Amino acid sequence: MGNAFSYVVGILVAGLIVFGLRFGIQFASPAYARQVQADAVDKMSLDDLEKMLLRGSRSEQLAAITAIGKGDDQLDRRVELIAAATVSTDLSIGSTCKLSIERMGDKAKPSIRKLLESSDPATRRTACGVIRYLGTSGDEFAPDMIKLLKEGDRNERHAAIYAIQDMSAEAIVPALEYVIKELDDPNFNTQCIACLVLRQMGSSAEPAVARLVQLLQEGNVSSRSRAAEALAAIGPVEGYDIPGLVAERLKAFSYMEKVRALDALGDLGPNASTHVEEIGKLMRTPKLNTQAAAALAYFRVTGKSDEPVDLLLSLLKNKSTRLTAIECLGGFGEAAAEAVPALIEFLDDEELANCETAALTLKSIGPPAVAALPKLKKLLQHEDYLITVAAQEAIDAISSDNADQ
Repeated sequence: MGNAFSYVVGILVAGLIVFGLRFGIQFASPAYARQVQADAVDKMSLDDLEKMLLRGSRSEQLAAITAIGKGDDQLDRRVELIAAATVSTDLSIGSTCKLSIERMGDKAKPSIRKLLESSDPATRRTACGVIRYLGTSGDEFAPDMIKLLKEGDRNERHAAIYAIQDMSAEAIVPALEYVIKELDDPNFNTQCIACLVLRQMGSSAEPAVARLVQLLQEGNVSSRSRAAEALAAIGPVEGYDIPGLVAERLKAFSYMEKVRALDALGDLGPNASTHVEEIGKLMRTPKLNTQAAAALAYFRVTGKSDEPVDLLLSLLKNKSTRLTAIECLGGFGEAAAEAVPALIEFLDDEELANCETAALTLKSIGPPAVAALPKLKKLLQHEDYLITVAAQEAIDAISSDNADQ
């Protein structure tokens, strides 16, 4: 009897061990645990998601915004909750709001319209924050934003100009007169956003050149550098040496001003060829922290990639210049193909910014980055939502010409 009992117990124990081996590993898997957690958040009620959004940790807030954007019921309330979150200055929260609004797509627009037509000015301003995240798909709201720029109070004008900065040039050019007026606002942040809108308009913003040149000379560091970017996007204009005016900012003390001037010269492309020597000097001077930006500008102006890419690969070895170098490689497109092996290594980086940016740079390189696909597919299970999005975008871009691989 004792032996029989021991035999039965042994069988049960063995069964439990097998069960543990088969399922315990699964439950112990971080990826599986994260998926279970995400599924649990997705199933929460809007009331609970709102509480998480208001009182939760940063990671819980990101999870709540993501879940809010996935539902199809109570759209008005979902859009209202995301709109309220757009006021956050946290870049990750802003990015997650953007992704949620993009996922909701056109079905969110009637709810956004209701917010925009609210009698409460604060609610109307939050609607502008959501409209900004629609990008060019929000072009239909451009007339509403232009009306606010024309007739609204100062706060409404600020919200409206913020909302139109990523709309298409065609949609926002009718706002040109009012955007130029915002360059006179005493708030330098408003001046900067106005410059970004003018940059988006491109050559159509030529009537703003005189005021931008004035701002380039009289504004603070932020508004000066944004004015340089806007002038470069407008391009050569008779009577103004725009490449020369922008290149003059390379002598500025501010790192930000130098980097934005380099970006602006890159926008000018071959039109800035008379300033290649100055760009090359910044690229080849190790003691300066503008090397990465100068390397990208050099490529965009000259079309030559060998020296700039080699430099950026060397900057990847330095922790202080690594993230900027990864980001700048994304501006080379397929010309940065030799950087793919190094970028693949950063997909395992503990620094989430390095990991996400490496994925986005591989996306920019496209099909030549096919060797990165296995690791990118693993990143689809990453705990950071923004990294999973970047990984999927990279996979889509790389796979477009590698369907059989």
